Amino acid sequence: MEIGKIAYLYIILVSLLSIIIFPIISTSLLDHDVFFHLLVSKEMIKEKTPFLLHEPWTTTLETLSYPPLFHWVLVLFSLFGFLPMENLALFFQIIFYPLALLTFYQLTSYMEDRKTGFIAVIILSLYFPFFARTHLAIPEALQHIFIPLVFLSYLKGREKLCGLFSLFLFLNHNLDAFLILLIIGIHWLFYKRGKFAMLNTLLISSPGIILQLYSHFSFTDPIENIFSKLGNTSSIDLSLALLSSGILFLIGVWALLKYRKGINPLLILWFLGTLIILFSYRAARFPAYLGPPASIIIAMALLKEFKTEGRFSLAFPIVGLIAISIYTSAIFFPFCYDFYGPGINEVEESSYQWIKSNLTGRSIFFVGSHGYKLVYFTDQKVIRDGGGGEYLFSNLPHYSPDEGWRLIRDFGEYRTRRWGIYQVWEDYKLYVRVIE
Repeated sequence: MEIGKIAYLYIILVSLLSIIIFPIISTSLLDHDVFFHLLVSKEMIKEKTPFLLHEPWTTTLETLSYPPLFHWVLVLFSLFGFLPMENLALFFQIIFYPLALLTFYQLTSYMEDRKTGFIAVIILSLYFPFFARTHLAIPEALQHIFIPLVFLSYLKGREKLCGLFSLFLFLNHNLDAFLILLIIGIHWLFYKRGKFAMLNTLLISSPGIILQLYSHFSFTDPIENIFSKLGNTSSIDLSLALLSSGILFLIGVWALLKYRKGINPLLILWFLGTLIILFSYRAARFPAYLGPPASIIIAMALLKEFKTEGRFSLAFPIVGLIAISIYTSAIFFPFCYDFYGPGINEVEESSYQWIKSNLTGRSIFFVGSHGYKLVYFTDQKVIRDGGGGEYLFSNLPHYSPDEGWRLIRDFGEYRTRRWGIYQVWEDYKLYVRVIE
């Protein structure tokens, strides 16, 4: 069987295996981000609008600058009756991963060869951060499908197609589309001027560029706030991002230094460009973005090391480090908690049912920074600071609110275990504000 067919078969099998290993993927929605995007899509249908300028479920009408493409897909498929929105999200969580591996394989096979593409797919599929983010019904998962297509169309000299996929990037997710365009722009400036009509790409992608510039600079954040976010990241996110991606990153750096003359400059720019994500306020997303370029570079180095004669080959130590990375990339990845338990466990579900049945009208809930699931399932409004709100809903163990709140309902605890040593414990309670 030729290597291409083996690679396709591997992608199918590893995708099916992922559902067996994490059956929760096919039975429950994961991560509060999923419910945020479902909520936005639900509001688009309710308000009959393609754009939401504010979050209507908050009392302060906070601005909503998220690009709409992913929400449009959810809305269109729901309106045409293919699947209810929740089931559609589950379907996306199953197909995004193999599609991301497939587009990645196509790019790698074109940049190098099919054997390198196959080895790179194996490495990437064993890297938990990429696995985790592409197994969620979120725009970032869709982004990992589009990014290889942008690079592939650019390398093939397809300016209009490159512009179209770049437009999808800008319409789907925040800020990372600028990074991909920057990488292509630098490569074009030094290697493809006169061979690639960059203006065509920019013109086609310009509506997405304008939309993001408008939403970030004029609508949500002043320009100085955008740049101030560079380097403004959580020390916890930064440390976990480095721990979860450290092995892959270090092997990639070693391979770059040793085999840089044989590596496509675009691939080098892609690998180094991901560092911008690491040192921005989105450090937790760095590991998943690092995975694809690092896997290609490591696959190239592995094939060269296996061919070495007359000297010690580093191929087997690299394979051993990759095996260790399977574990470290899982336990340290900042978003690994998404796979600890169901997006809605039985205790949480019963609490939402009680709230919906017993609290008539639209009340205001103090929920801290999130609350998307509560809004989605109860149709209540939320406030994100302690200055208001009639009720307080918490799932934090040992949580004790400030004076002024009285416990009216203890829904109970939910505990789940994953990977032996890790445990998630949630204690669902509802408080009411005491009016003196």
